Amino acid sequence: VLVIIAHVGAYPTYLTCDRQLAVGSEIMFKPAVANEEVATAFAGKSCGGSYTPGEEIEVSVVGGGTFLIEVSGARLESGTCDSTRSIASPVKLITSSSTGEISAWLGRAESGAGPVNVHQKCTLVPAGTATASPPPAAAPTIAPAGAPAASPVVVKSPPPVIASPPRASPP
Repeated sequence: VLVIIAHVGAYPTYLTCDRQLAVGSEIMFKPAVANEEVATAFAGKSCGGSYTPGEEIEVSVVGGGTFLIEVSGARLESGTCDSTRSIASPVKLITSSSTGEISAWLGRAESGAGPVNVHQKCTLVPAGTATASPPPAAAPTIAPAGAPAASPVVVKSPPPVIASPPRASPP
């Protein structure tokens, strides 16, 4: 019996719906650990990209191993935990009632004896709400040939004022 217990590993698929798929969550007697890699992908989309509510999007796992995909902001076409988790890949997202960010991440067991790795989220935003790029820098103005060149305005800051400590008066 001890041999069997020694080989019981941490599998994300054993996570019940009332428990979070998050770093530190205990899965099969081991706390889940952070993995900085993104291991989910939205078909035809980049993480940080946009989607249109109602659009058909598939989410899939990058790499192998035993995994559990979790989503927020949308539902999976088939899955558990109110259609927010799945052990299938790829799996279709239902975005018809989505209005905000949609994120997908996963927990993966790299080996049966190690802890579950919780990977970084891949997130999509609704179309039209993507983070705007800063405006381009103004192009330099070129004076027409023969026109006097404008002098650049140089603003100089006054030198810093350094206060001297008060002098002690003689006794």
